[in-house]
Amino acid sequence: MIGAVRDGGQAHFWAGLGTARRQQLDAASGWEARLEGALEEPRRVWAVDWLGRAEFGAELARRLEDDDVTIDSWWDHLRPAELYLACACARGIDAAIQRFEKLYGDEIARTARRFERPGLAADDLVQLLRAKLFAGPAGAAPGESPAGPPKIASYTGQGFLQNWVRVTTTRTFIDCRRGQSDAEVPIAQGLLEILPEGGADPELQLLKREHAAHFKAAFAEAVAALDASDRLVLRQHLVDKLTIDQIGALYHLHRATAARRLARARQALLDGARARLARRLGLAPERLAAALELIASRLDASVERVLR
Repeated sequence: MIGAVRDGGQAHFWAGLGTARRQQLDAASGWEARLEGALEEPRRVWAVDWLGRAEFGAELARRLEDDDVTIDSWWDHLRPAELYLACACARGIDAAIQRFEKLYGDEIARTARRFERPGLAADDLVQLLRAKLFAGPAGAAPGESPAGPPKIASYTGQGFLQNWVRVTTTRTFIDCRRGQSDAEVPIAQGLLEILPEGGADPELQLLKREHAAHFKAAFAEAVAALDASDRLVLRQHLVDKLTIDQIGALYHLHRATAARRLARARQALLDGARARLARRLGLAPERLAAALELIASRLDASVERVLR
């Protein structure tokens, strides 16, 4: 049957299949026409060329190879145009992400409003969902790619994309609400841990040991007092390990603008922490300034690693 494959899209589809699937296709009738229809439908629906035929042929093959349904059932339930959109979004194509948000953004926003509560704004929920859908899971080191593909890449094309979005949105927002009580702890704890360790100023070491609870509380209060957008971008950078480029892509910002937004959020946090520490500790101004300078320098180093 490989001799009947005529172009790049068909060839990449065939090449992406294992022996068992190839044998099933050989035994089926009319699959060539169904494949051609699947390859052409996205261009007809979207009138764009986000992915070439060869690329999309390979994506189709991967979904078929990973599924355990029969060939006929797979073709019957395949939504080629919607799978094409999801594949383009997974590759970070900005125009595809904008089309996705035009199609599903209003429904996502309505769902977010149902799940919002004090300390968990609807806009924050939407941005957390966008990070999950388009930037990938957390866990990568600063400057590295996320530890896995974005969630949108898991859409198989079997069934309506809108239904998949509804389920994914609801599950994500439920998880966010469950974890809300601990959502800010990683930020406060992480900022506490960047205070200098062995070999640093002994007085500051003593300060850290004796006033750890005050530092934790001051940072937690400063985080809680941040503007929601500043709090979210800090969380995405410090906890979710998103790079400047990924943050820019999420908010449709130039890289330099995203860097300034992160710097503004960082400064707002430091200013808030300084004011709260001053109220909590009876420190001389120069000692408080020294502690905050060390904290700021460690944050600068982290940001510099991301910007490299």
